[in-house]
Amino acid sequence: MTSWFLLRTSTLLNMTIESYQTPSWKRKFRSFFGVSLDIMVEIWTRISRPGPEKLEKEHLLIGLYFLKVYPTESVGASVFKVQEKTFRKWAKVVVTRISEMGLIDFEDRWIRWDRLVPSMYIDGIDFKVPEGPVFNKDDWSHKHNSAGLRYEIGTALGCSKIVHIAGGVPCGSWPDLKIAKKCLLPRLMPGEKPAADSGYRDVDNRFLTAFRKTGGTSVMKAINISLKRMGARHESVNARIRIFACLGHGLFRHGRSFHPIVFTAVANLVQMLLREEPLWDILSYLE
Repeated sequence: MTSWFLLRTSTLLNMTIESYQTPSWKRKFRSFFGVSLDIMVEIWTRISRPGPEKLEKEHLLIGLYFLKVYPTESVGASVFKVQEKTFRKWAKVVVTRISEMGLIDFEDRWIRWDRLVPSMYIDGIDFKVPEGPVFNKDDWSHKHNSAGLRYEIGTALGCSKIVHIAGGVPCGSWPDLKIAKKCLLPRLMPGEKPAADSGYRDVDNRFLTAFRKTGGTSVMKAINISLKRMGARHESVNARIRIFACLGHGLFRHGRSFHPIVFTAVANLVQMLLREEPLWDILSYLE
């Protein structure tokens, strides 16, 4: 199985098979497909189940290329030498199957971690989508100054994993706190508080957020420093998600109903990539 992927991808990359262990081959492979060869093979074993569509290995390459490069259909079809409708069909099938892999487990927040406060770190992330025919303030993302969809991502503190995703909702009508109240708070244990930035500060004090800078004690200042480190670590997950051009800083060109599927697929891919390139260990900074 690995040999087929190695041979086919080397042809697409216009590189020799013998060079597959060189840094340049690996860089170009990642620039095309977003993952390593080992992860590509693992994805195939996960999604190549029986189904109404006769999924082939070539289709996986199409789906990963779609997520990483996000080409126009004409460009994608040209790369794989298929018709545009064929590229479109298999990209959607593969992305949907990747989104169904189910690699994000909320209970993973307790790996190497036993504190209820904080139990994890959460934050929102916005993505540009096409505006409707009539301006709608409910769609508006102040981060991008355009229409957008917002998601919530939770990362573990004791290990290098995404443990929670939610959202796919219009930015203007769904601030971060509203998403968390609906999608995250009902999942928490009694007394549990996620860490978050000041956008999650509420009267019920259900999140651990930074203390105000003026008049703070030494303990408060230490907590603020820890929260800042947690936030910086979490931001690197957002950055890894945006490496996939379909969720980059450009406009998502497909329908809004497909966006949550794409987001979940990319989140699953990033989860796999975090095994190869973990986040930095924050435990030593919190002791």
